[in-house]
Amino acid sequence: MPEAALPAMMRTNTLAAVSVAVGVAVLALKFAAWYLTGSVALYSDALESLVNVATALAAVAAIRYGALPPDANHPYGHGKAEYFSVVLEGVFIVIAAVSIFRTAWLGFLAPEVLQNPAAGLAVNVLASLVNGAWGFVLVREGRRRRSPATRNTPTRLRPSRPSRNSLRVSRSPPPRWRGASAR
Repeated sequence: MPEAALPAMMRTNTLAAVSVAVGVAVLALKFAAWYLTGSVALYSDALESLVNVATALAAVAAIRYGALPPDANHPYGHGKAEYFSVVLEGVFIVIAAVSIFRTAWLGFLAPEVLQNPAAGLAVNVLASLVNGAWGFVLVREGRRRRSPATRNTPTRLRPSRPSRNSLRVSRSPPPRWRGASAR
């Protein structure tokens, strides 16, 4: 590996390692929010954080493996390993989605009263702020370094167009339907 590539690789390794630490901290905060409230929604949010931690670990492994020099089996190097981590992230998301659906369904069938919603919400907002700030750093650095593992990992942290539109709709007054009387 050329000497000029070493600082960049060390920076990428550092980003991936910090992602694991941030993921574990956010996971702990989200489970704390669930513990404070007993909310099924916060529990499912904590389950999603498990995906973030697993993805960060996969990114660390892929980046380290991708940095290996070319060998007889991989004459062009191991750089494609980072793409494997992105596919693995998709698999983790599907597994989390199934688990979240199950938990939400059970909560729908047997709803419970929230215990301490204000404290749980405050802890969850803190976790979201930490997660969002770190996601911004990863996107910026991933673009700069052209690293698919660091660039694609946090994309689900940014609001999608449907979620932004649903926020707009939820803040707007209800529509007046034709033929409906305004009582």
